[in-house]
Amino acid sequence: MKRRHFLKQSSIAAVGGLLAHHLPLHAGKGIFHPSPRHVVICVVAGLEKSDFEKLFVSTGSKAVLNSGRICEMRYNGAAAGHRMALESILHGEYLAESACGKQSLVESPLLLHPNGKKYLVTSDRVFLKTPGYTEAPGSATHLLVSCVPNQGESPLVKGTKANFSIVSSDNRNVGMASGLRNEIIESNDAYHRRLLFYSEDLLVAETACAILRRESPTVLVSHFMGADVAHGDASQAQTNIRHISTGIQRIWEAVESHPGMKGNTLLVVLPDFGRNGFHNSMVDGNGNYGTDHSISDQNTTHIACLFASNDPHFDLSRIQTRIVQSTDIYSVAQLFLKGKKHFGWPRKDLSEQA
Repeated sequence: MKRRHFLKQSSIAAVGGLLAHHLPLHAGKGIFHPSPRHVVICVVAGLEKSDFEKLFVSTGSKAVLNSGRICEMRYNGAAAGHRMALESILHGEYLAESACGKQSLVESPLLLHPNGKKYLVTSDRVFLKTPGYTEAPGSATHLLVSCVPNQGESPLVKGTKANFSIVSSDNRNVGMASGLRNEIIESNDAYHRRLLFYSEDLLVAETACAILRRESPTVLVSHFMGADVAHGDASQAQTNIRHISTGIQRIWEAVESHPGMKGNTLLVVLPDFGRNGFHNSMVDGNGNYGTDHSISDQNTTHIACLFASNDPHFDLSRIQTRIVQSTDIYSVAQLFLKGKKHFGWPRKDLSEQA
């Protein structure tokens, strides 16, 4: 009797394990309850393909590359504008410039995903000056954060505090913005706090890391602007690209060390678009010419992106040979958050699975 009962229970357990393996991760109904998934997106402004690859050449950043795949990407927006491109990525469709601004970013479908907390971190001062960007909807659960060094002042205050500001888009979260600032200060020594003053990209990354540790967000978008100084200072742009590489590495390390995000997070790194294959007339102090970006140049529209995941249930093997649109990031993020084990290509397949 006991043996028959044992065999019965063993059979049930085996069938249950088999079902859990083949059913979607979000199946629910008492069958399988995985940990919630998370999506972390790093958008780099104006980065051509050869410079994108430089993000993953250092020893530390190779850990990100080893967890993912790089694939070809296209930007087919109506113009090469940073704000428009970022909003198009988060909306999942290419927006006209007239549709951008006001509430269009903070009300993007991805940031209004029904579950969990959503955040966007940027150093772009446009978001502080444009009506709507600093007026998040009262019911929104996300936080738009702008973090900027206080230029013209000493990077260290009394040798202990980095002199920078974090501004929340939602007045309800002013206290949280202050808490993020304190955590960044406490988690970095004097040398690294000094770097934060000189590198807005590292400050964006450290703010993102603090949000990851404190909030375990469902969606976190980090917006890096430093590479775009290549318009007139190509040498500084290369320095900033190294800072961005370090920042992405720090973000991935924060994910991997977070018990609630390790094993169930998707990281996406992409430029909003690239840069022209020809230089402009601006020359920096080292004699290097600057480059602009325009959709008439293939170097601007033909770029690359990286998908990385520490989720053993999510298959990245089908990505590397495919060409994606920058607006596909929205669909990929939604499918991942819904518990899909893989996603098909091209975009038609994404829509069918959404």
